[in-house]
Order: sequence, then structure tokens, then C-alpha cells
Amino acid sequence: MIELSKRFEKAFRKLDPQYREEILKKIDELGMGLRRGKPLKGGYKHYRTVRVARGKYRLFYTEPQYCIIVLEDIRPRDSAYR
Repeated sequence: MIELSKRFEKAFRKLDPQYREEILKKIDELGMGLRRGKPLKGGYKHYRTVRVARGKYRLFYTEPQYCIIVLEDIRPRDSAYR
């Protein structure tokens, strides 16, 4: 089950349509369990991140319970970790 945060929804709407399609494919892979993101460190250790849209964006998500993925945010790669 995939849930969307308001921050993710707002950021997703602002993206170029060509990137949206690629991102939706990655989200489907996450939902089917075909892909797992890299865990972050430090104060963000409960987040995981996945490269999307040819590496230009980072998709941040959490897994609060088994089989539940919450898409938290999507940001350009160059400003994602600031």
C-alpha cells in the first residue's frame, strides 16, 4: 500500500510531465517490492531514498509498517540533502 504526503503531492504536481511518467514507474516498482531505496543516515535514518527521472530527482519515503510505504517528498538531486 502506498500513501502520499501533502508535501509529495505538491512537489509532484510541479514536475515536468515527462519526469512524472518515469517517477510513477519507480513508485510502482516500490509498491510491488521490486525496488528498495538506500537508507539515509543521521537525523534522517528513518527515511529511504530512490533515484528517479534519470537520476535528476530523489524520492524520499518511509516504511512505518510492513507493506506500507509513505512517499514523503521528491526533490532535485542537487538540493535534496540540504
